[in-house]
Amino acid sequence: VTASPAGSRAASGRILLKEKDARRFARTGMSEVSDRERKAKRFAKAVVLERFSGPTEWVHWSFDESAGTVARAEVVGLGAGIFDAHFKAMANGISLRTEGRFKNALKLNGDAFAKVSFPGISSNTARTVAFWLKIPLGSALSDGEMALAWARHGKRGGPHPVLVGWNSNAAHGTLGTLRTEIGKSFVTGSTQLRDGKWHHIAITFVPGERPGEGVHVSQYVDGRLEGITSTRHKDRRPGDAAIEEADEIVTESLWLGCGTKSHLSKFRGELDELYIVQRALMPTEILQLMNENRMTERTVVEN
Repeated sequence: VTASPAGSRAASGRILLKEKDARRFARTGMSEVSDRERKAKRFAKAVVLERFSGPTEWVHWSFDESAGTVARAEVVGLGAGIFDAHFKAMANGISLRTEGRFKNALKLNGDAFAKVSFPGISSNTARTVAFWLKIPLGSALSDGEMALAWARHGKRGGPHPVLVGWNSNAAHGTLGTLRTEIGKSFVTGSTQLRDGKWHHIAITFVPGERPGEGVHVSQYVDGRLEGITSTRHKDRRPGDAAIEEADEIVTESLWLGCGTKSHLSKFRGELDELYIVQRALMPTEILQLMNENRMTERTVVEN
């Protein structure tokens, strides 16, 4: 943990606290904690872990087909034969495949998109979306559209659109960083994605436990956490989720290459190895998926 005096940006005033370190903070300043070991023992107690999770369920699109407009899905635990993505493109004759992070990848030029039937994706349950993303170097702000979208039922009202892409609104964060929207809330990251390089993206969604509590969203870029749930904002730009909420939103469907309204502008960039997992992955699991490009069964912990 790095601690700094309030209102100070000077590096000289910062202190780095590592494991077993302790400091006392007050209005008068910072001081040592001489009896920190004794105080720490008050919190050292045996905790019984009772964790159990059934087999992990997921859908995986590798986009490894050499040609064509269909992306076949690998389905584990959710049934088979209903998750293939059939892409529609306004410009015929343009290939939707390119060299990817692993074998082939999906190349979207702003025309192609797919609507995939995905029973259960609109439910208010935990979920992880992970994929590789490549945005052309110096992409225009007009290309900052959503790569993935679906509708989600909340505890109050809904459904609300869930949109994943990169940020093109300077008022909402750094331009060109990862952006996730749920209804009128959003979160942006810090890593610049408009660099023509592959980046691994993982986003976890965990519904709140208390009434009125929203969905907790955590964004990971290249295996690092860089953005958690933001609060509601009213300064929405034209074309944002606020406008989409005004119309009827199609549920139980996943959109690839556009938002939940296909008549709006489409995404420009490349996608590879898209996973949608029916639970929130742990950070170690996200790293493993990034490095090995495969899902493993979750370990049951009993103590």
